[in-house]
Order: sequence, then C-alpha cells, then structure tokens
Amino acid sequence: MLPIRHRPFVYLFGSYVTGILFALYRPVSLFVLSIFFTVLWIITFMSRTRRRLCFVSVCLLFTFLGAFALYARHVVDEDHVTRIAKYYRYQMICVRGVIESEVTLKKSARGAKQQCVLKLKSYQAPWGWRICSGKVQLNVFQPAALRYGQVVETVGRLHVPFSFDARSRSSYREYLRHRDIHYLLSVKRGNDLVVLKQDQGHSLKASILSLRDFLKELSDDHFSETESSLIKAMFLGDRTDLPKHIKQLFAVTGTAHVLAISGLHIGIISGLIWLISQPLSFQRSQHIVMRIIFLLFYVSLCGGRVSVSRASIMAITVLLSYLFDRDVDGLNLVCFSALLILIWNPYLILDIGFQLSFTCLLSILFLSQYVRQLITHFCPVKHTFVKWLLYSFSLSMGIWIGVLGLIAYYFHMVSPIAIVANMIVVPMMTVIVVLGAFFLICGWWCPSFVWPIIPLLKFVLMIFLTGIKMLASIPGSYHHVRGIKTWHVFLYYGVICGGILLREVLKKQRQ
Repeated sequence: MLPIRHRPFVYLFGSYVTGILFALYRPVSLFVLSIFFTVLWIITFMSRTRRRLCFVSVCLLFTFLGAFALYARHVVDEDHVTRIAKYYRYQMICVRGVIESEVTLKKSARGAKQQCVLKLKSYQAPWGWRICSGKVQLNVFQPAALRYGQVVETVGRLHVPFSFDARSRSSYREYLRHRDIHYLLSVKRGNDLVVLKQDQGHSLKASILSLRDFLKELSDDHFSETESSLIKAMFLGDRTDLPKHIKQLFAVTGTAHVLAISGLHIGIISGLIWLISQPLSFQRSQHIVMRIIFLLFYVSLCGGRVSVSRASIMAITVLLSYLFDRDVDGLNLVCFSALLILIWNPYLILDIGFQLSFTCLLSILFLSQYVRQLITHFCPVKHTFVKWLLYSFSLSMGIWIGVLGLIAYYFHMVSPIAIVANMIVVPMMTVIVVLGAFFLICGWWCPSFVWPIIPLLKFVLMIFLTGIKMLASIPGSYHHVRGIKTWHVFLYYGVICGGILLREVLKKQRQ
C-alpha cells in the first residue's frame, strides 16, 4: 500500500462516505453536528503544523461534511412543493413552471406520454396565485409541442411515484427522490396546458439538447428501430426506446454495462478527437485542453449520467496529470472521481449504477490483476495471442467476481456466461464505438460522408446482437437466485477485501 500522502483521496472518500451512511442510518440533530463541525474545524486549524494530526482532523471533518451534505438536501423552503402537496395530493392543481430537462416520449398503459422535469414557479390557491419552488416530474398524456426552456401553465393531479414491484430492491420512487423529485404531476387529455413563454432556459443547455435531438433523429432516419435504440443508448445515454427483450438479453448475459456509456466509450472517443486534431498545428497542451473541453461537452450531451460522469472525471484528471507532468495512482483516481460525484449528490451512494460502476473499476484494479497473476503462475505462456486471451479472461473474470454480489442482490441473477461474453463483446464494442462515433460526428458536420459508414455499422450491430442471442440461449448461461440478504453481500465483499489485504501482508513479509 502507498503512504497516505500518495493516496489522500482514498481516506477522504472513506471518511465522506462514512458521514453519509451515518446520516442515513443513525441520524442526529443538526445542532449536534454543528458543534462537532466547529470543534473539528478549530482542531484542524490549530494542528496544521502537525501533519498526521491535521490529516486525521481533516478526515473527521469530511465525515461530518458527508453527514451535512445529506441533511442539507432535506432542508426546503416554506413554499416548497413538498410542503404544499399535502393539501393537493390526488387533487387537481394549477401550476406554472419552467421545463428544465429534455422532453422524452414514452409508452404507457394510458398511451403515449411526454415526460420531463418541471421546475415550479407558482401555483393557484383558492385566494390567488402563490409562489412555489421545487421540482416535479411532468407526465403529459395529450399531444403538446413541449421542449426545454418553455414556461407552461397546466392543470394536473399531484401524486407520489408508484413502487411497481414490492419485491425489487430498486425503487422508482427512491430513484426520483434522490434527484430531488418527490411528486409526479399527471396532465390527462382535456386538461389545460398552455405555453406562456419560450426559451427561458440556459442557452448553452438548450443548444446541447437541440444537438441531442438532431443526433437522435439522424439515427432514426438511417437505422431500424432496434439498431437506432442501441446507438442512442450506447452514445447518447438514452435507453427510452430500447425494447424490453433486448434489455433482457444483455441482462442475462451479464453484458448490460455496454448499454451504459463508460470508460471504454470515453477512452475511444477521446482518442478519436486526438486523431482528428492531429493535422492541426496545436501544441501538446492545446490538444489536451481541447480534449478536456470536448469531454465536458460530451457529459452534457449524454445527460450527466453517473457512468459517463465517472469516466469523464477520471479521463480529465489523467489528461490534467499529463498537462502538469504528475503521476496518477489508480485507486486514488477512482476515489477522487467518486468523491466529486457524491459531493454533487450524496444520495447517489444508494444508486445501483454508481455502485456497479465503481465496483467494476476496483475489480479491474485489484481482482483482475490477481487472477492474471494466478493464471500466469500456473500456466506460463510466451505466445502473444495466448497472452492476450489470458489477459482478456482475467479481466473478465475479475470484473465478474467483483460485481457478482451486487448483481445477485439487486437483480436476483447469476450469469456465468458473462465471463466468456465480455471477452467477445468488449472487442466488438470497440469497433461499434469507433464506427458510431464517426457516424454521429460526420452526420453533424458532413452529412454526405455518413453513407459508407452506415452499412458497416449495420453489419457489425447485426453480428453483435446475433452473438448476444446465441450466448443467452446456451443452457445454464444464467440462473435466477432468491433469498440474497444484505448481510450475505457484506460477507461476500468482506471475504474478498480480507483476501486482498492478506495477500498484501504476505507480500510485504516476503520482501
């Protein structure tokens, strides 16, 4: 293990997460936390010349900052929708607000609906219009030309989000609550919905969402429904149109991660930007700055999902280390990106995507390395292709072992076929990402250049889906499991962490 000074964010992240979990499961009053925070701040200031004591104080400070960050999200104004809704729950209410998200079209039991986030401005009480704050998810079950930045006035019914499956450990209600959305506002056919103003949102966000819609239409125009849904999921983070049977195929084969924009996508796209910019007479620092700006733009284009945010933060940190000639430690980098995401929204510690994303990264850093060393110890090889196969197998095996506990706990499924499937899928994904990136970039800048790319991308996607279907049809490729408890998961990861620590101790003793 590296000294503290080489991995400070590991300890700061651990402290911050401890504070969040403490606030979740052992809540105390804000007054008590304020006293502890003040005392720790004084201790940190007074011990700044004594490094170890100062660092311990800083870690404790981050623990209380984590608790404060979580409590702060519960503090709402008197005019917040959560305070007003109790008087209008399941009743009709007239509100005004600004659409502050992309408007998506979804299918439901009542027919097609438009869905977006509405930032409330005011509501109509019996004694007149009153100021209102907070956000609701707006579900419109009638034709309406809605888009980001519009100020709308509508009449609808407020209700809490439904929990569709009581057995599931993932809750749509909790998913929305962690994003500060506590109520749905349903506008049925015949209800009033009037657009009062246009273009009241941020102009840059409006431009990005406009480009996002253009790229979606470009994909819909040139590919079939299934192919287009895959492209939109893999490159724009939009899985709205992805058919359920396709999602199920990726889930049972343990390859659902390819539908989320991850480090593979970010790495390849960043490399493509570097290649495209090579003919330009830029200095090395200018190339790096240009790639960082593009990554920030791409995060916004994909809606800021956890997987793409995590991958982009890590990529930007690595690029900055190249810019300033600094070394980067993998574990420190992972904890730094996780810390930034949790500072932005501490509730994401409970998000399944967050947990799986960072568990995959830690598995690559530790478990895959140990699996590879174990294989090469018993089966030493010199052939380059065989070495590559063993490397791919160890990488896939390490990730599978790492996420096995979470997959079994949340999705009640174990997919042994995932070890082989990922060895096949990941190389194919590289080809798909390259072709898809060229298709979207050319479709945006030079539409006449997309025609040679389309048949190639169609062919690769056909092989890709065929391979996934064949893997899913193999007997015993996946098994449904029930009865996985929380303590089972903690025991599983406790054994893994204990094994890693024991190996590190034995390694030090040999040295």
